[in-house]
Amino acid sequence: MKNFFLSRKIPLLIINITSLLLILILLFISFLSIYPSNTIRFIDRLFVTDFKIEFSNVTSNGTFLYPSLEFKNLKISQESQPIVNTSLFTITISIPKSLATLRPMILNSKISDGKIYYQDISENTSEFVEINSSISFDKNNVINGNIHLIKNNVIGSLFFSSKSGEQRYLLNLPENDWLGFLPIEISAELKKLRFSINMIGNDKNASLNSIGHFKATSTDKQLNHYYDLNGDFIQSYKNNISLISFKNLNKPFLNESNLLSIDFSKEIIRLSDLFLSKDLIKIDRIKNINKIHLKNLTYIFNSESPFFSAAFSSLKIDNIYLDSIENLSGIILANKKLLQFKLEPGQTLLKTIDGSLFKMRASGDSSYIFNKKQLNTKVLLEKNKTQLELRMLNSSKGKYEIDLIAKDISSKFFIALLPEILSDVKSNLTNSLKLNSLDNLIFSSKSGYLDKSMNYVSGSISSNNFNYEINSTQVIKSNAFDLRLKNGNISIALNLGKYNSIPFKAAKIHIDSISQVLHYTSEHELGNEDIQIKEFKMQDYLSKDSIVLPIQSVGRVNIKNFANVNYTKVSFNSLDLDVFKDTQLKDLKGRIFISNFKNAYGLINGEGFNQNFDAIVKATSLNDKPSLFLSTQLEIDMEKVFPGSDFLRFSGKEQSEIKLSFSFDDGWRINIFNNLIDTKISSQIDYFKKPLGTALDTQVTIHNIDNPNILIQNNLFETLILFKEDQLSGYFKSGNYFNKTIESTAQFDKFKIYIDIPELNFEDLNFNQIDSSGPNTLPIDHLEFHFDKLMLLGNTFNAQTGKIKILGDTTELSLKGNDLNGIISMGNDGFTKVSLNNSIIKSLSLQDQANNEQLTNIRFVGENIDINGTRINFFDFYILENADVITINDIKVRSKNINIQSLNQEEKAYVSYNKKKDLYKVKGIFELNKPSKEISKFIGYDFKYLKSNMNVEWISAKQLNNLQGKLSFLVKDLKLEQEVSNSVLLTALGIFNLKSFFSTLSEIDLSDENRKNLNINRGAGAFIFMSDRARISDPLFIETNFAKMKWIGDIQKDRRNNLSDLDLFLEMRLTISDNLPWYGAFLGGFPAVAGGMVIGSIFEKGINDISTINYQVTGNIDNPKLLRLE
Repeated sequence: MKNFFLSRKIPLLIINITSLLLILILLFISFLSIYPSNTIRFIDRLFVTDFKIEFSNVTSNGTFLYPSLEFKNLKISQESQPIVNTSLFTITISIPKSLATLRPMILNSKISDGKIYYQDISENTSEFVEINSSISFDKNNVINGNIHLIKNNVIGSLFFSSKSGEQRYLLNLPENDWLGFLPIEISAELKKLRFSINMIGNDKNASLNSIGHFKATSTDKQLNHYYDLNGDFIQSYKNNISLISFKNLNKPFLNESNLLSIDFSKEIIRLSDLFLSKDLIKIDRIKNINKIHLKNLTYIFNSESPFFSAAFSSLKIDNIYLDSIENLSGIILANKKLLQFKLEPGQTLLKTIDGSLFKMRASGDSSYIFNKKQLNTKVLLEKNKTQLELRMLNSSKGKYEIDLIAKDISSKFFIALLPEILSDVKSNLTNSLKLNSLDNLIFSSKSGYLDKSMNYVSGSISSNNFNYEINSTQVIKSNAFDLRLKNGNISIALNLGKYNSIPFKAAKIHIDSISQVLHYTSEHELGNEDIQIKEFKMQDYLSKDSIVLPIQSVGRVNIKNFANVNYTKVSFNSLDLDVFKDTQLKDLKGRIFISNFKNAYGLINGEGFNQNFDAIVKATSLNDKPSLFLSTQLEIDMEKVFPGSDFLRFSGKEQSEIKLSFSFDDGWRINIFNNLIDTKISSQIDYFKKPLGTALDTQVTIHNIDNPNILIQNNLFETLILFKEDQLSGYFKSGNYFNKTIESTAQFDKFKIYIDIPELNFEDLNFNQIDSSGPNTLPIDHLEFHFDKLMLLGNTFNAQTGKIKILGDTTELSLKGNDLNGIISMGNDGFTKVSLNNSIIKSLSLQDQANNEQLTNIRFVGENIDINGTRINFFDFYILENADVITINDIKVRSKNINIQSLNQEEKAYVSYNKKKDLYKVKGIFELNKPSKEISKFIGYDFKYLKSNMNVEWISAKQLNNLQGKLSFLVKDLKLEQEVSNSVLLTALGIFNLKSFFSTLSEIDLSDENRKNLNINRGAGAFIFMSDRARISDPLFIETNFAKMKWIGDIQKDRRNNLSDLDLFLEMRLTISDNLPWYGAFLGGFPAVAGGMVIGSIFEKGINDISTINYQVTGNIDNPKLLRLE
């Protein structure tokens, strides 16, 4: 009964509890419907969580069983950080479904103007994504509606639809960094990933299928290769297994026939093939891998114990001690802590840091610890007889430990395997160690790439042949050597060898890799046949048969720049030397110290030059072009040492310092140093003369004692006199301007003079004084000069250079400078040609010659010449002068301002003056356009343009007596301020004495301005000058500032052949302006017979009319008479 009772009470209890829960739920629904705001806040306080819910208002709509809650200004935050914020959130709940399933069942929801916040850890800022959505659920819980996300003004959309119970969706995300706001832990690099995706799919029968296109890029420059991907994909998901295939990938790191399998239940990813390289995709965690082909990949992505395995081939590894190792194959195993490579034996290619390539068979294994970034490698490399065992440990800080054990290894391979921090040693050994192979090599090192310092290096090498080149000029050879390497330092012991050509008994070498310095010591015993410095052989100068000199040497060499420091000591006694012919140094005793194989110094004493002497000995450039110096004091007779010449002569005796020397290039020579205070110097140029008693520090160098070459140098000049078979040659120079010219001259066949002095008047030189013939004279070839000032042709030219060549009967002067450039050629026959270009000449004067028959015969040719401010593009003319006549002949001038040419091709333009007869002749076409003030002043007129064709002659520039020939002219803008002077170029104006003429017309009231200045705007006409008259062959037109005139007629000559009586007709047109009184007075000045009529006529026609008046002009030039013609 008891059990029965209990069996009856338990269901009842369940019913009661269920009823109570239903009553509570109904009460909650009731309160939620009636008091939604208070109910929500009560629940928020009842269930204390990290999240805080806030809203401004909530209302309940819908029905009792299907309430719809509408939240305004809903905010959800956590620890004061906003998470969700929306202006309106609406949700409708199905109470029946919720009670049936015991979980909330949503019928629909809507979000308006929402924002989802997230933290950007890298920027330490709070960002948000805007959201708007409207979704609903049908009776089968299939979703319909849409969700729109807005990030960085880019809209992404997700659409849901259903058909026959099948869930369908469409996802469209344009390119943006969408991963940033997802509530999952991802790296900062992935958050910067920009991707786009377009995908459609469905969910039917518990199978999720989709197809789409993706594109992924990165804003991080370091990730461009990693994320620069795009392509198509097909995905199928069922029973927790996803199968993905890819097509149309922009980078072929996958075979499109392969499937990527992801088993989410077992957490396994499988892939049959994968191609990885730096060109396709970035391998961030293993930066040393350049490329690899993986097969049968398996990855267990369990967060606690991930595991990876694959077979690999075509593996290339970069920057792991070597530059690269490629063509490796084997197996890869990896977990969260360790990556392992097991190499299968096979051919591989090694590339060392210096770029050398070696093919060898490789086997071994390698492991990489991720958290320590440490690589441990053991590799056996074999090729023919060569065996190399390489054990290497590489740490995260770039430091490494390496052990090499080799047999029969080439020296090139050994040097290439040395660590890069020994680059200088490697370079030195590559260039210096001349061995094909090395035996019994042991090498160990510990070092680092970061501090570039050598911590520990050791090793040893032995060989029976040693050939070491320090540099191209320093070579060490030995029959046997022992080389030891420790802490980066190299020690070498040598016996019986040679340093260059110098034999040694023993030598020791130590190379310090830290300071990069090679130290050495050596001992020698040299005979006279061993002492040879290039072409200098000791035995050639020994008076005795043989000597033995003990020598000790110590030094060091900087491996980086081959800077060499060496000290050597040489001792000798009773040494006799034959210096040169008939000169011997005897019984020499001393001690010589040699520095750096270049320079030597010491003190010796002995007998020489017919006297005992103590001397200082120095030597330089022993390893290149040796030079030897011996200094003492002697008295020198200057006249015996230096030959006399017309150009330069020495005389006197001097107490001098003598230096006997030997040089590789010149052999033996003598240097003499004195101040020439007791020596006189004579020269035809005053600048170089020196009297007795004036000091001039001078050095004299005598080369080749048998056929002396004498070089004299001081602050005034330098001269070299060369003797060869009684012929003299060489040069004389002053200043430094011609140093390069002299240095570039290979041989002096004659004597050349180079003068660089402040000032010279060229016309003071007399080249006839230079005698270039005879055995005791200088055969001068030419003279070159540079003057700060050169006086020539009446001008002073600054910074002038040039050359004077004496070519038989012609002396040629070439000139170059700022103001004067050209060539002047002067012949003994008196003809001179002056060819100038790009020059500025202020004046021109010619030096008078003694020959009365032909004073001057010069041709001037020029281009781009400025003559006293006037630029001439080209000129060519002759100046011929004798006692009677001076002629400028065959004139050709072209320029902007002046042009002169002949009247025709058969004739020449010229200007000639007979000094005795005072006869002028002018022929040619002369044109002046806007002449300079100097030209206008010279001509005597101020005008802008004048052109005249002339073929005239006359006597007396003032009287124009016996004027004959033809003349035509055109003149513009001529201004006459004074009485018009007579001139051939403006004869027409002079003939008519216009100033006097207008004075006659304006006796009544010509304005002061027009009385003072007569401006001819334009004048043109042509004349024929005959023996008895001058005729206007073409009408003469003259336009002034108040009248236009036309002249025709003749001018008679008087008994003295001067132009005199006028027989002319004048047509004048007066321009009437606003100045009525002036013109009234002007017209009133005409003869009374016509005055009243003219004035009346003018006033009748109006003030602005133009009147034409005709005149008969008679009288003479000085007193013209005008008769108005009706």
